[in-house]
Amino acid sequence: MARMWLTQGKKVVRFSYEMISKAVASGSAYTELAAFDETYSIATKGSYMAYRDHVLWIGAYNSKLATRMYGYVVQTNTTGAVSLTRKYYMAMPNRTRAVSFDADGYMYVVRSSQSNNKQSGYLSQIRTYKPAFSTPAASGGVAKKRIRRRLQFHQEPVEVWYMDNIYIQYFPVVNIRNALIRSIG
Repeated sequence: MARMWLTQGKKVVRFSYEMISKAVASGSAYTELAAFDETYSIATKGSYMAYRDHVLWIGAYNSKLATRMYGYVVQTNTTGAVSLTRKYYMAMPNRTRAVSFDADGYMYVVRSSQSNNKQSGYLSQIRTYKPAFSTPAASGGVAKKRIRRRLQFHQEPVEVWYMDNIYIQYFPVVNIRNALIRSIG
């Protein structure tokens, strides 16, 4: 069963993908989530989140200081109960807004601040890293090496769900290249 995760302050909530499918099938402009399957406490206020190899990575935005992104191992026991166990961490640069991993193990970090490039402190960039997932430190620290890698954007339209706390909005077709260019400057 596919799971969806949302951060809510210092908590993360889990619900089934089936809830999104039902919301889309209903034809409504938005759907309110009445309940979550489970709520978990986390170490930091979650601002961004990504999933890779049974680990949910959650980090907090800070405009001035570097922070830590924590890795929570997602486990399902024989009865179907899901648990989150904090096991890893990774140092993250300030102004991190989003993180994503690809199938080759690269991590993409979106950093931004301000919406106008004439404003003081303006920043809009995507950095690429190669984390050493296979060799974490005994303390759980995962080192990463910055890689210069050219990003390629594809023209194919994709489906997008926008989730804000308890509301889901569905956009059936979005040109991701144009959306990314607008969002990163």
